[in-house]
Amino acid sequence: MLTGKSTMHLNTDPQVKQKRKTYLYKAFLLILVLPVFAPARAQVESCNVIWDSSSRDSWGSMPAGNGDIGANVWVNPDGEIHFYISKTDAFSENGRLLKIGKPYACADP
Repeated sequence: MLTGKSTMHLNTDPQVKQKRKTYLYKAFLLILVLPVFAPARAQVESCNVIWDSSSRDSWGSMPAGNGDIGANVWVNPDGEIHFYISKTDAFSENGRLLKIGKPYACADP
């Protein structure tokens, strides 16, 4: 049976109201801040290093790693892939950080 009253109502719980305000505030801040970071992203991308040729030796290597294990990777003109592998806790007796290996690989097509 229909009466003149609507059965829909807004949640008047204070916690729900506070969450809505918080979400709206965060969305508003995000809309304001995004245009500020767009030029910064372009500046960072312009500093990317791109290797477009092979290297003669390890001085032209590309660093790779995750903070614990690292590698310097390069391809010499003969097509061999070389790696210097390092570990953050591989120290010499003098306290010098060492590379723990230099494997290489080559493949013929």
